Amino acid sequence: MSTAQTIFLPDDPTKPRWTWIALLLLLYHLLFLLPTLRHSPDPPQELKYPVLVRTFVLLIQWLGFYIAWRGIRASRLTFADLLGKQRSSNRPTWNDCKDGFAIIVLAIGVNLALAHFQPFVRSTSLHSHTLLQYSMALLVAISAGITEEVTYRGFFLSQLRILTRNLRLAVFLQAALFSLFHGFEQNLTLALSRFFYGTLFAFFA
Repeated sequence: MSTAQTIFLPDDPTKPRWTWIALLLLLYHLLFLLPTLRHSPDPPQELKYPVLVRTFVLLIQWLGFYIAWRGIRASRLTFADLLGKQRSSNRPTWNDCKDGFAIIVLAIGVNLALAHFQPFVRSTSLHSHTLLQYSMALLVAISAGITEEVTYRGFFLSQLRILTRNLRLAVFLQAALFSLFHGFEQNLTLALSRFFYGTLFAFFA
């Protein structure tokens, strides 16, 4: 009688895989959970946004980006896989502009709704007051457009999709992590708005 023999085939080298670096990033995000859940009975007061804080934000953004970059390589993905290849036609560029305008309109609508209903608590507002602070705010915004989008709509979205085998669930999970990442400077109202942003960005991505 012939016996059945189990043959173990090697992984497809072109297929993305789950990496333990994603778990490291998940644990990293738990550090921001407690600041998000904090409650203060005191009325909100306007605080100045020091340059040192924004420098810290930049470091946090690029640390997360570096870990995500290592995870992208470990999962056999490339930046072209995550971000799409460059296109030469003007038509897709116009479509991207329309998508960007739609995102802005939807984000403003959510901000107005949250400001009106105030579902949780109001946040202390952090405003720039000097040219250096405004410059740092702009730098943080540009940096976020690179680091956070690659980390969340790129690496996390693909890794969570592999783990859950469910694209919709992966979208909501990465949005929750995106919101949690901002925990050092937010309350539950801001966390809700950033969860919406993460979901919106992933939908368009």
